[in-house]
Amino acid sequence: MKQVITLVIAIIISLSTGLYEIKYIQNTSNYFNADLNHIKNKIELEDYKIAEKHLKELEKDWNNIKKIWDIFINHEDIDKIEEEILKCKVNIQEKEKTETIQAIENLKRNFKNIANRKKIKVQNII
Repeated sequence: MKQVITLVIAIIISLSTGLYEIKYIQNTSNYFNADLNHIKNKIELEDYKIAEKHLKELEKDWNNIKKIWDIFINHEDIDKIEEEILKCKVNIQEKEKTETIQAIENLKRNFKNIANRKKIKVQNII
């Protein structure tokens, strides 16, 4: 009987952790996409100073959240995100509107793809 209870508790903990992981990644991904939309709007208005300020805040938030994402996410995906953040940073400093918007769109796509891969779907379970 103790083995059954232990097994049930282990399954509940496992499922809870998995659901927390999915929700956390989706929430943080949505948060970053909202920030990226704000930065993109500033770039379109050619307000590079404010865009750069917001990108620094995003990068600071990313560095904090990345520590947790490292546990759950493939490191290649994290590297792609960091690469695109760096591209955004350089392009904003150089006031390259088109390249910055492209890097922002790539970042948004990366965050969406990661969140979509973590969703509960039959494909992801099998």
